[in-house]
Amino acid sequence: MVPVRHNKKGFTLIELLVVIAIIAILAAILFPVFAQAREKARQAGCQSNMKQVSLAFLMYSIDYDEQFMSPYYYGYVTDSATGATPLEPYIKNHSGGAKATVWVCPDLAGFTPKDPYLKYGRSYAMNTFLCSGGKLYNGASIGDPDSYYPRVSDETKWYQDATDYPTYEDDNPISQAGIAAPADTVLIFESMPEDGSGSKYYGSTTKRGAWLYEKGFWNSLANEQNYWYTAISPEKAYHTENANFAFCDGHVKSRRPEKQGYDITQHAQDNIWLTHLGRSGDALPTVPN
Repeated sequence: MVPVRHNKKGFTLIELLVVIAIIAILAAILFPVFAQAREKARQAGCQSNMKQVSLAFLMYSIDYDEQFMSPYYYGYVTDSATGATPLEPYIKNHSGGAKATVWVCPDLAGFTPKDPYLKYGRSYAMNTFLCSGGKLYNGASIGDPDSYYPRVSDETKWYQDATDYPTYEDDNPISQAGIAAPADTVLIFESMPEDGSGSKYYGSTTKRGAWLYEKGFWNSLANEQNYWYTAISPEKAYHTENANFAFCDGHVKSRRPEKQGYDITQHAQDNIWLTHLGRSGDALPTVPN
């Protein structure tokens, strides 16, 4: 009887290794793409959040004679137990102490802030120059808030010694008419969350400020610590190399944050921060003595 020959042939070890190597290469190529796609989705969710908050600002101003609330007022809440803010009546997705709200960037949703004054997360800080001159909360007075912009030298100082700190205590609202270029003036931006398990502000972000509080502004953590509390990756923007910004006319866009060493005197006409000085050709003033 003639034996039956089978022509089936298995993979050799080399062939299996080649297939595994190809799969590994494809995975190495595709995984970063998937990560970028997920980050783009979170960036889009963040932009949607900021759009809702900026529209709430505009509705608030309509009810209050076209005045925005001051950054100082924005930085606090009307109910620390629920996290309610003065903008809450204009926002359907209320805070209520939950993480997944319009107040929190999806990239920051995993943090539970320990802030004793704000018992919920808030990712978005208000432009500190959106206020008017007058008496401050601490009793002092200032003239034009635009004249208190931070200098490059402030980057090596504690933030309370910086030249823009007086605006931090300014509770005088600005009117929409007082903003020379609403479409080019930032309203809210993504600020740095504080790090450190022993800190009572862990996971919280500053509620008002300028470019020194942007996540991605600093060159290193060591440099940032000279100015503010220990922050989470202050040299990296939330969304790859970009961050989201909402402007005073209600639109939101992604752009690269300013970088350490930013000198606003070199950008008098194209900065996104000051409300009117520099936009009409005037020289930027110095801080009054």
